[in-house]
Amino acid sequence: MPGLLDALQDESPYVRMTAARALGKLGDAAALSGLLAALEDPEFIVRQNAMWSLGELGAGAKDAVPTLQALAADTSHFPSGELTVGELAGLSAARIELAVEAAKAPAPAEEAAAEEVGEEEAGAKPRLSAEERKARREAALARKKAAEGGGEAEARPKLSAEERQARREAALARKKAREEGEG
Repeated sequence: MPGLLDALQDESPYVRMTAARALGKLGDAAALSGLLAALEDPEFIVRQNAMWSLGELGAGAKDAVPTLQALAADTSHFPSGELTVGELAGLSAARIELAVEAAKAPAPAEEAAAEEVGEEEAGAKPRLSAEERKARREAALARKKAAEGGGEAEARPKLSAEERQARREAALARKKAREEGEG
């Protein structure tokens, strides 16, 4: 991971962007300071990937929530992006907050053990069968999908090049109309 943190300082914005994205995929909270620094990068694509990656860190990025909440007021759009800077920052902050809350909540098996054994012995983890371990993994994956805001039913269809171009043009027209309305 130190190599990825160093890559956040590379002269190429594409290397910095890829490093920011990879740090989120790794999910290591040790990347927090590097990703927070990447929020100040001059290139939008690096900042965008840093915000996304902070959301991927989940509870490990709880110290980034105030920074992301401050960015949530930013109404500027990333070039070629449908979300504003503020919308992306807000989504990332919400993902982190959900992960923090999920980490605080005891797992259902731990609650059952606490009821059966008594509160003083609840800290001891019961041995789980293979079926129980599988159920926990599936529940954790479902919670992760829910926190990421989607499941299979909500997956976006792939757009053709023409459809993407039409959406870009519509977004640019909306932006131009907003700017003319402000001027």
